[in-house]
Amino acid sequence: WIQDLLNNKDGKLVYIIGGEVEEVVTLRLEDDVPLDRLIGEGTSDKRALILSASSVKEVAKESGEKKQRVGVPGTKRKSNSKRKNREARGGWVKRDNAEKK
Repeated sequence: WIQDLLNNKDGKLVYIIGGEVEEVVTLRLEDDVPLDRLIGEGTSDKRALILSASSVKEVAKESGEKKQRVGVPGTKRKSNSKRKNREARGGWVKRDNAEKK
């Protein structure tokens, strides 16, 4: 989903992560920078992975990620009009004092 947010020619993704990274990602990294080097020694065990826009697309393709379809074009959702005017179960109703108990 991120590939559409990157500029195709010179876009970069900086991804901060801790722990292991899959080989499909590490093969395409432009740089792997420990955050300690950026913000000071002993502050974090995380690292910043830097990937180009084309690398992001390749990783997505290899991992099997697909764009999620939000809806089928040309169709509308059916409204639930029957349920619209119905009171909720267990809802409070104002008491009619004229009625005997």
